[in-house]
Amino acid sequence: MLFRCNEIGGNVKIACDSERREKKTLIETKGEGGLIVAEGNPCAVHKSGLPYVKYSGTYLPQIPRITPEERCELWRAARKSDLRGAAFTRKLFEKYTRTTVTHPGSVHPVVTAFNNRTAWESILHPTGWTCHDGIQWTRPGKIHGTSAKVVTADDSSELLTVFSGNAGPLSLDGTHRTLSKFKAWSLLSFDGDDRAAFKAVR
Repeated sequence: MLFRCNEIGGNVKIACDSERREKKTLIETKGEGGLIVAEGNPCAVHKSGLPYVKYSGTYLPQIPRITPEERCELWRAARKSDLRGAAFTRKLFEKYTRTTVTHPGSVHPVVTAFNNRTAWESILHPTGWTCHDGIQWTRPGKIHGTSAKVVTADDSSELLTVFSGNAGPLSLDGTHRTLSKFKAWSLLSFDGDDRAAFKAVR
C-alpha cells in the first residue's frame, strides 16, 4: 500500500513471524531512507529480466494522502498480525507512534512561563532550522526530512524530540534527546549555560 503523509516516517518491521527458524517479516513500512520496487524500475532489478507492472491499485502519481492519525490506525491494525508477543508489539508501537511524553522533574515558574509564551519558531528559525507545519523540523544544512519533532508532554507543554545526531548544540552527544523550549534556547543561545539563560528570561 502506498500513501503520502505530512509526517515523514521511517522503515519499521511492524509484524514478524517468530515461529519460523528464520524470522520472517510479514509487514514492514518503507519511508525516508527506504527503497521499494515498483513499476518503472529497470528490468535488471528482477533476476528474470522482466519489467515490473502495476497489478492493481492507484498509479504512483495519484496515491492518496493520509493524516498521521490515520497512519497510526493502519499500524495499529497491522501489528495485530505480529507473532512476537504482546509486550514486544506494544513497546514497538509506542516507540514509533507516541505523541505524548513524560516531562522530567519539576520546573521553575519563570521557566514554565517562558515555555508557555515562546514559540518554537522564535527559538529555532534564527539558528537555521526550518519547518513547514510547526511540528516537523529540519536541521540546518539539510534541505528536507525530519530532524526533530514537536511533541506534547503530560503537563500539556510542548517539547522537541531531536532524532538527528547532527543537530549541532541540540545533539552534542549524538543521541536522541527531548528538550523543553527553555533548554533548547539555552543550548542554542547560551551554549547550554542554564543560569545565564535563566537570568535573561527573568
